[in-house]
Amino acid sequence: MNNKKATLFIFIVPIVWGLGFTLTHNAVIVVNPGLFTFYRQLTASICLLPFALPYFKQINRQVLFWAFTLGLLTLSSVLCQAFALMTLSSAQIAFFVTLNILFVPFLAGLFQVAKLKLIDMGAVVIGIISVLITFGGTLGNFGVGGLLGLGASLSIALSIVTVSIMVKKCSANRMLLTFLSIAFGAILLIPFPIYYTIPDQINHSSIWSTILFQGCISTAVAYFIQMKFQRDVGTTKTALILNLDLFFAGIFGLINGEALSTAQIIGGCVAFIASVFPDIVEILKKYIKRSAD
Repeated sequence: MNNKKATLFIFIVPIVWGLGFTLTHNAVIVVNPGLFTFYRQLTASICLLPFALPYFKQINRQVLFWAFTLGLLTLSSVLCQAFALMTLSSAQIAFFVTLNILFVPFLAGLFQVAKLKLIDMGAVVIGIISVLITFGGTLGNFGVGGLLGLGASLSIALSIVTVSIMVKKCSANRMLLTFLSIAFGAILLIPFPIYYTIPDQINHSSIWSTILFQGCISTAVAYFIQMKFQRDVGTTKTALILNLDLFFAGIFGLINGEALSTAQIIGGCVAFIASVFPDIVEILKKYIKRSAD
């Protein structure tokens, strides 16, 4: 796979996720987040089943292990985001998701996917500064939504590292792994449709269109793209590109009429700088080297 082509495919994901934050924010205000997430995962599983079915013969213990592990992390991420969006805006939850860059370098080093570098520590420091800016220098008003946001961020970081490990150890078809991981998530959420329903007074067409978008595009297509092309793009660069959902979530949130404070805008910009900091430094190094030559 051409690296540039793979990078372009990865760029589709943050745009889709950015819009998804806004759509989910509107939906979970009136529908139980767990119920919404169940239908999202179920829809994604149904979409992927026809494409994964021809590869079912590849299923073995190793495939089930990696699919279940990735499924737990994916479920943790989307569930934390859904519950957090009950109280947070699209831009706020996207800000927390962007902070996965704080975790990726340490987790990649811990699981020996990549070595922890000084430049990564610089990105982490900038990321912490972005948190302090966003919350006015204190974490006193962090709240449950913030904790859920951090939970989603950590889950995403773990999934990025897990995918990097999995593609080296498991040769099973990527479509099969994507389907199984998402299907496991839907199975684990079965208690929600048993105890909750979509209220009759709610505009069902609007809710179901959001579920279809989140299930088919934000989940099925986006996670398959990550599995298919992350190896060609690289772990860290993938994390950096995915963090662009912060920008798109802010844009779609404003269109949706969501409030966005000056502190949130500045904090978000600093968080984005943290996410691209390693790449910026590398570009500067190459520029200085060419200038010296």
